[in-house]
Parts: sequence; C-alpha cells; structure tokens
Amino acid sequence: MDKLWLVKDQKGRIQGPYTEEEICDYIHEEHFTGSAFIALYPSGKWKSISSHPVFYKAILKTLNEQLPPQKEEMEKKPPPEDEPPEEKILEPTVIIPKNKLKRKRKKIKIRTSHSDRSGKFENDDEDFSDTKEKKIQGMQRFRLPLIIISVCALAIMLFLPEEKKGSSFSRQVRLPSPKKRGSPLNPMEAKKEFKQAAIHYKKDIISSYLKAQRQTVQLLERTKNHRLGYSQLCLIHLELWPFAHQDSKDQEARRKVQDRISKIDKGGVASGLCSAVNAFMSGKYEKSLMIVESSLNALAQKPDESPVFLYYLKAKALMALQRGQEAQNYLRGIYGFLPNWIAPYMLEARIFYEAQNFPGAAKIYQKVLTLFPQHPSAALYLGVIEYNHFKKTKKSERRLKSVLSHLKELLDPRILIEAYTVLTQISLRQNDEKEALKYAERAYALDPANATIADIIFKLSGTTQIQKGKIKTRQLIYKGDILVDQGRCNEAQEYYKQAYIADKKRNALAAIRMAKCFWKQGMSGEAIQWLKRATAADPKMLEASFLLVDYYSARYLFNEAADVLKSANQKNPNSYEVFKGYALLAFRQQNYSTAVIYAKRSLNFYTSDVEVYVLLAKSYRALKEFSEAYKYASKAIEEDVNSVPGQISFALALGSAHGFSHGEKYFNNNLIQNFPVIMEYRQALGEYYFEEQKFEEAENIFVNIIAQSPEFKPAHIYLGRVYGHFAVQTEDGNRLDAAITHFLKASLLDPTDPEPLFYMGRLYMDIEKYSAAEDQFEKVISLNENYPLIHYYIGSSNFLQGGDENLERALKAGKIETQKNPHLAGSYILLGKIHKIKAEKETNPREKRV
Repeated sequence: MDKLWLVKDQKGRIQGPYTEEEICDYIHEEHFTGSAFIALYPSGKWKSISSHPVFYKAILKTLNEQLPPQKEEMEKKPPPEDEPPEEKILEPTVIIPKNKLKRKRKKIKIRTSHSDRSGKFENDDEDFSDTKEKKIQGMQRFRLPLIIISVCALAIMLFLPEEKKGSSFSRQVRLPSPKKRGSPLNPMEAKKEFKQAAIHYKKDIISSYLKAQRQTVQLLERTKNHRLGYSQLCLIHLELWPFAHQDSKDQEARRKVQDRISKIDKGGVASGLCSAVNAFMSGKYEKSLMIVESSLNALAQKPDESPVFLYYLKAKALMALQRGQEAQNYLRGIYGFLPNWIAPYMLEARIFYEAQNFPGAAKIYQKVLTLFPQHPSAALYLGVIEYNHFKKTKKSERRLKSVLSHLKELLDPRILIEAYTVLTQISLRQNDEKEALKYAERAYALDPANATIADIIFKLSGTTQIQKGKIKTRQLIYKGDILVDQGRCNEAQEYYKQAYIADKKRNALAAIRMAKCFWKQGMSGEAIQWLKRATAADPKMLEASFLLVDYYSARYLFNEAADVLKSANQKNPNSYEVFKGYALLAFRQQNYSTAVIYAKRSLNFYTSDVEVYVLLAKSYRALKEFSEAYKYASKAIEEDVNSVPGQISFALALGSAHGFSHGEKYFNNNLIQNFPVIMEYRQALGEYYFEEQKFEEAENIFVNIIAQSPEFKPAHIYLGRVYGHFAVQTEDGNRLDAAITHFLKASLLDPTDPEPLFYMGRLYMDIEKYSAAEDQFEKVISLNENYPLIHYYIGSSNFLQGGDENLERALKAGKIETQKNPHLAGSYILLGKIHKIKAEKETNPREKRV
C-alpha cells in the first residue's frame, strides 16, 4: 500500500492525506513549494518537504522551469532536515495558527518580479542581513536559500487573495470523453490507475474531481471496455456538471460516454448508473430514481458488486424530490462501506441544514473536517452556523475569512452567498463599512436578485450598480436551476436573465433555461423568442435548435420549424440531432413515412437515442406496420428500460402486433402495478381503451386518475371525450354537461392550450349545435390559428349553418386550410361541396338550399 502524507504549507495550513504521486503533481502545479513540511499520515513527525528525495527532485524540476539559466545549477544532495516542534492534529480546524511554529522569523527584502507590494517575505531557515553586500555573499555561499526565496515568490502569487488575481468562481470546467489514443495498460496498471482516480473522487472538491476526471479519461483511453471506469466517469460528470459549460461540447461528451457504456454493459448495472446520472443531470429526478431502483434490483443478483454509488445517487434524487428523511437512510448505508468518502457526509449535512437542524449539520461538518481538514464547503457551512445559530461571532469570522482569503475551489454559490452575507453582517456590527461593502458586493455578484444585499450596498455606497464583469454568470444559472427544482420558475428566471445580460447576451445556456421556464408556464411565444436568442448565442448548441423545432411544431408552426432545421443543418451537417428534428417535424405533420426515413438517418450517427426509437415505433404503428413498430419499441426499452415513452410505445406496439389483450396485460402487470405513481402509464392505458372503443373501461381509468391527481389535464380532456361519446349515443343531457365540465376544467388548468376548446366544439357539432361549435372554434383560432384542421372545422360549422353569408365564410376558411395543410383531404372535400352548391345556384338561381 502506498504511503500517505500530510502537507503543511508556510502559513500553517494542513492538507491531505496524499500519495507521493499526488504531492508531486501538486508541486509541478506550484501548489506546494520547498517551504512546506510533510508528515506521514496519521501521526508522523513533521519534516521539510525537501528532505524527501522524490519531492526534492520534483521541486528542482519545477524550479528549473522558472529560474534563469545561471541559477539552474543546484546541488543534487537534499538539504538537511528542518523540523518544527511535533504537533498533534486533534481538532478539525482549517488553519493552524502561525504562533505554533516557534522559530524566530525575520523579514528580508527581495527584488523579484513575483514579489508582493512591500517586497517582504518570511523565512525560517536563515538569518540574513539587510545589507546588499551580505545578501550577495549569502546567495553565493548558500544555494538552498536561493531555492526557498524563489519558491516563496511563487507561493506569494499562489496564495494571493482571490479577488487580487481575478475570481475563480466564474471559471467553468469542461467534460471530456475518452478518445482513441494511448498505449494499452496491463490489468495491474489499470487497477492502480482506477484506484488512484477513485482516491481523488472521494475527496469531494472540484480540483480533485478534475484530477479524477483526467486520470479516468486517460485510463479509458488506454484500456478496452473498462466498465467500472465508465461508471466512475459518469459519477465524476455528475459532480462537475453544475460547474460545466453545459454547452454543445459538454453535451456531446455526455452522449459519447453514455453511448459507450450502453454498448459494453448493455442492460447492466454500470450502464444503469450512467443512465440514472444523465437523467439526474437533465433534471428528471423521478426517472433517475426509477433507474436506480431497477439497477438495485439487478444488483441483488450480483452479491460481488457494491451498491454504495447507487445508494448515493438514490439519496441525491430523493433529496431533489424533497424526500430528505428517506435519503438519509441510504446515505447512512454508505458509511460502513466507504467511511472516508466525503460527498455522502456533505449531502446528509445539507439535509440537516435545510431542515434547520443546525446542531446535526454542524456535527457532520466537524466530522468532514476531521477526515479532510481543508474541505472548504464544510468549513464555510460550519462558520455560518457558528454565527447564525451558535452566536460565536469571533470564531465564525476567523473561520470564514481564513477560508475565503485563499479560496481556489469552485463552490456551490449558496454557501458563498451565505458566507459573504455573514461577513457583511459582522463588519456592520464592527462599524467597518468599507469591509461590509466589500463582502456585500461579493455576495451580490453571486446573487443580484437578493434584495437584502442590494439594500445594504445602496445604503453603504449609494448604488447597486456592480460591474457586469464581476457577476458570476455560471453561478447565477446554478442558483436558478436550484429554484426550478423547487418549482419556483418565476424566481429562477430572474437569475437566468441576469446571467444572459451579464454575458453580453451570449449565454446560450441561460437563454435555454429561460425558454424552458416560459414553456412550463404556458407562455410559448416567449419560450420561442428565448430559444432564438440561444441559437444566436451558440449555433452549435443543437439542444436549442431541437427544442425550437419541438416548440414550433407543437404550435403547428411547421414552416418555421423547417427553417430552423435548414439553418441548423447548414451549420452542423450530418448531425444526428438535426435528423432527429426532421423526424419529429414529419411526425407532427402526420407524414409518418418521412419521419421513418429521417429517424433512421439519425440512428446512423447515434444508435442509443431512445427518443428516436420511440418516434420510429409510433410512426410505424401509425402506418399500421405493426411488426416494425414492435421491433423499434423493443429497442427503445433495451436502451433504457425506465423510459416512460419507451415503455408506453412498447405496450401499444405489443398490442398491435400480438393482440389487444397482450398490450392491456403489459400495461396492467408490468407498468401500472410496478409504478403506480406514474400517471402517464394509466393515462396511456385509458387512451388505448378509447382508441379500441372500450369507453366504459376508459371512463374508469380517467375517473381514477382524476381522483388521485385532480389537476392532471390529459385525463380531463379524455374523460370529456368519453362523456361526449355517451351523450351523443344516448342523448343523455347529464353526460353532455359532464363532458363540457371536464373540457372547461382542462381549459382552466392551461388557458393557453386550445385542445379542450377544440373538442368542445366538436361535441357541439355532433349534437348539431353549429353556432355554439363555431364559437368554440373561433376561441381556438384566437389561441392558435395553426391548430390542425381548425379552419376546416370553422368552415364546416359555417357550411352546416346554411345561408349565403355562411357559405362564403366556409369557402374562405376552406381555402385557408388548404394553404396551411395542403396534404390533408378534408378541406378539399369541403371546398368541393361548396363549389357544387354555388354551381347549382348559378344554374338554378331560384333554387334555395335547405
């Protein structure tokens, strides 16, 4: 087993434990310098880092890259050890005070391009004279001090407060995917590389996740079909996703990793874990939870594999669904397997924190700091709790300032906002308005929508205008995402808008998030405008283009959707997403043969897209090619057994190919019985009954859905259609009233949706109330003049009312329909009838139409 080391820098901060290889990496990255000390973990004595031959060589190599040529010749022999008094690490503090290093320190002046403003540094090893002559003599006689001086200069730059160097909080990380290169590793080497990456992963800080990501990608590039490596990369992506660009490149990396693990572990636990991660990153927490549960069931048959990462993912999904107490049970199941893995502790502490159980949260944060004294989030949360709830102002101030003054990690903006807010409050209590304004501005840069902070800034400076460059746009999006998860889309939009403006209207991700919120709120026009902004900001981000096609075609704006696809295809030729968009557009236009052609072209470029398989299954079913529908529906659930649209398509295709009873049985026994809370399965079965004219069975399904979920709009629409059918067949006035009631209820649930009004108009036509039908169809046109066949039905209601004026209105409406939907026959039939009547009237002027 590799030795583990603790490292203490010149400011007394203790980090680790690390392996030798990790420490060498940190030295090469200038994170540790020759002035640091090391001790064997857990209780070794402190000694100079330069006394270790491996670390000394790493320091020399780093210095050789920094020093001028005449200073590169150095002694190969390690310098003598310089050991400070032995210390015991008992408390989970972030920084050990300098006064514990008892050696006398003297200040010297060094002229260097890397020095700070005063040019003063501290040194433990030599007592230099301040005279120029003695300094020159000292440098000639001693080469080690030269090393230390140079390293100190670099260290000063390294440890400058973040605001002096330029904030790291606005940085975004990149999610790479493995590429085909690198010499192969033997099994022992691969095992070692995987283990090393896992050590980094378990530290739960962004810099370590990045190291783990780099090592895992390199491992996958040098091994073939490393199943656990891919699942580990998925977990790393999960942690980095909030800080990633989330643009077309990151989306493509996610897709490639998922595609690869799906091929090498088809239907396996590792593939399931990656699918659950992708669902979680897409905000589909229920789906993520379903996939995890399915994978845990599969894992029960494989006792050699550990469930801990599935437990962790399940806990995250449960927490996102506001089920924190359930999540804790799974987190506590992890501790016995991996007691040094930090992330589960942090997740449980967050559950306590959000439940306002601050003593419970503080206890866990203390535990984290015992395991990893340099964990910044744990230290900041503990500092906030100490001030807000334990009233330990001085202790909180020391802890928060200690962490924030040298912070290099990317962190959840929520804790940064809280930490800066606490320091603002402390400074105000100390009547230090300058400090209070500094911290308030940092909090405001992360949370411009925070009225309390804005008010403090205004009182202290007379303005809340902060330079746009200081606004942390990625963190604003992250904060907005959290609000969306909580169902607070209106509040989230303020953060997305701020991020979009602060990035000079080039932030495609913020624009997409705005569009999705507007679409959820039924504001489709605004959603489409924001997607246009997203495509302009990043033309290669095909998610925006595909969503725009989806939204346009959902509003029956087919020409506009086609224009989007044409533009996207010019900028991204042969993209699977563009072909998928063409398939969706053709399907919405009921041009099912064309939908099949484009969907298959999409599969030529990406074979694991469940949505494409579902489109193919639905298109073939519409074409009554049931064996093909069944084939592609089967592939959909092979790729993702937990896909709700995939399972519905499979049940319908099964019934079409092998008989109605097979589909009905699959719905009841495989879907509804196993997933009773997923209303989409019940709704699909009800629609299946309706399609097969089993209206009583359909009625029972929709009544039960509404009893459980009174605001489930699709059930109200279909129950209205069922009652309408009974009313027409039996001339039952009560059923007619019930049908209209459910249509109105559906319309109230979403006033922007014309569908319930359309079916109400159809019902009035069926009972020969043509004027009432026309009124409903006119309301549909006021909401969406592109609704399918709406002008045909307007024309039909006018035609059936009779009279010359109505006949002319019917003729006008029929012509509009042929222009909007030239492939649909109904409008041509209507126009033929109208022209026949007009011709008869011209031939027999006295004849009146009855």
